[in-house]
Amino acid sequence: MKIKFFALFLFEELVVAASNCGAGNNCQRAIIASGYGPMTQSIRRADCSSFFSYTVFPTTVTQYTTVTTSPVTDTVTNTETDVLTSTLVVTLTQTSTTYTIPAAPTANKRARRQAVKRAATPITQIPSIVPAYASACSGTSKYSSACSCLGVTTAVITQETPTQVITVTSTVTPTVTISTIISSNLIVATSTVTVSTVLSQPVCNNNIAGHGSCNCIYGTICNASFTPNQPGALRTVSSFMDCLLLCDNNGACGSASYDPSNGNCQQYHAIITGSSVSTSGLILASNVHCSGVCTLDYDS
Repeated sequence: MKIKFFALFLFEELVVAASNCGAGNNCQRAIIASGYGPMTQSIRRADCSSFFSYTVFPTTVTQYTTVTTSPVTDTVTNTETDVLTSTLVVTLTQTSTTYTIPAAPTANKRARRQAVKRAATPITQIPSIVPAYASACSGTSKYSSACSCLGVTTAVITQETPTQVITVTSTVTPTVTISTIISSNLIVATSTVTVSTVLSQPVCNNNIAGHGSCNCIYGTICNASFTPNQPGALRTVSSFMDCLLLCDNNGACGSASYDPSNGNCQQYHAIITGSSVSTSGLILASNVHCSGVCTLDYDS
């Protein structure tokens, strides 16, 4: 909409300028260059064409792609009687998700939302330098008017839309189908249950899901060394995943650290970066990307 309005404004300006071409002035004579040869006239026309070219740089587009892995099957054999042997087949299905996220996270969730709104508008680059030989034009408006007398029109060049993609793996609570099979290959009983534990996934130096209402992905560092910044709520929990769940349900939490020695879960408003050392024992989780709506927002 802004580009269309800008082009319409330039068109109206050129129509007005064209109506004044017959009068002639020092600015027009410097641009039209009727007293010079064809080479000079060609160069000055090319300068006008370059001045009337506007470049639009689109903002980064976010894309989401879901990839499903092949099922994992575990088989356990039990002897129920002296005659019959039954086989228990357990099938687990795990999914992974690809997200596109901003290259640099902002200080907190509110600031990130404001930054996304600001980034939604494309950037238009407009030439503003008038050639030295057109000093009689006294500014871009009169230079544009003189160029329009040569019949030069505006051109808008739109650059390719950039994208940036990062892949993270989220844990899932799988649905397990259990079938009891007799050695004669007859299925005598089939049931579907939900396993209460998620598939195992390394916690250290990984991107994992918080499983809270904010639905965020967190980068983790084990034996973390970092500088505390904007501390928030402090809770005592029984595991790192419980600490991560508290942060993912709190709209004011940008990072959280967990101390396995005493169960302390310290939340921070800021998104903290750190490094891994050998003996600290702390686990640091820092927000990378969110796609949910937080149910709570508290500081202490």
